[in-house]
Amino acid sequence: MEHSLYPVPPRFTVRRLVLMDLAAICTLYGACGRDTAWGTRETLAALFGEGEWWGGFLGGELVVCCACVPARSATPQAAALRGALAPARLPARFLLPPAATPEGRAFAGRFLSLLGERLWPPCASPEKRLAAAVPVKTGGLLLDGFFEAGFTLFLVRPLAALRPHYLLTPPGLRQPAPGTPDEDAVRRVHIPLADTLAVSRLLEQGFCGTALYEGADGQPALRLERPNPA
Repeated sequence: MEHSLYPVPPRFTVRRLVLMDLAAICTLYGACGRDTAWGTRETLAALFGEGEWWGGFLGGELVVCCACVPARSATPQAAALRGALAPARLPARFLLPPAATPEGRAFAGRFLSLLGERLWPPCASPEKRLAAAVPVKTGGLLLDGFFEAGFTLFLVRPLAALRPHYLLTPPGLRQPAPGTPDEDAVRRVHIPLADTLAVSRLLEQGFCGTALYEGADGQPALRLERPNPA
């Protein structure tokens, strides 16, 4: 029998989580520091009654997970997100801040893309369907996964324990293609991701974050875009 010189990588799968997965969920959130301090066992368990938990598994081990709840949910997390948005911008559902292992962060984009096929198919007004939250302090690597899945960053707001979070929307039906008139009509700026104040100000001016990349100094930089005036 022949053996490959290269090990077969573990299979990545996504499924809806059940209450029996609670211990693994708690382990993930417990390892993510102060930004996930809101994720007590009682709080995480309560979210099963308010919405849906989804997880990504690598070789059978839970490596990334998040909860999706109705925007009008009675949970403190949904209430904090409602308070961060004007009533006119309130979506149908919230994707609460995810938790992931270092291996899971590398699969965040794939996890969100697979999850999107089930929970938020593309639509003309994606901001009406869902808003996702990612902590600013510890969510940089996860943020890259959101961009990989086509999400757009539109606000920075304080949420749980007044810690700042990025707020994002999923992709819409149509994205400007490079080299087209739509693409030429877009103004772009590039800001170090660590400059949260500058990023927040540009978002308030109508810019949207669309990509994360390594800057000339080796640090993460954020690309923001806004349509040019006609």
